[in-house]
Amino acid sequence: MKAMATAGLACDESANGDFASSANHYKRAAGIFEFLGETQLPKWVARGSSVEEKDLPVEVTIGFCKGFKILFLAMVRYSNQNESTLMYFLALVLSSVLCVNILNF
Repeated sequence: MKAMATAGLACDESANGDFASSANHYKRAAGIFEFLGETQLPKWVARGSSVEEKDLPVEVTIGFCKGFKILFLAMVRYSNQNESTLMYFLALVLSSVLCVNILNF
């Protein structure tokens, strides 16, 4: 998936100290998930598919897309922090995103 590859690139750039480029790639990844969750997936649902959202892989659900959009926008804010702070923050946000998505099923 393009968004995850873009986020991976952002992570690599942040580790190499290129924080401006890292922030831009996190924003791009967030934008991809925003498009999927707010535009593309609702269009697919509106076409009258007989497949229910609970039967889809988690990465193609609206809640997943919203959660990762929030995560990547948060990563922009913390992409220039030291690595230990960033890893703690990432674990905290990721666990929150996953809990919210699991509770929505």
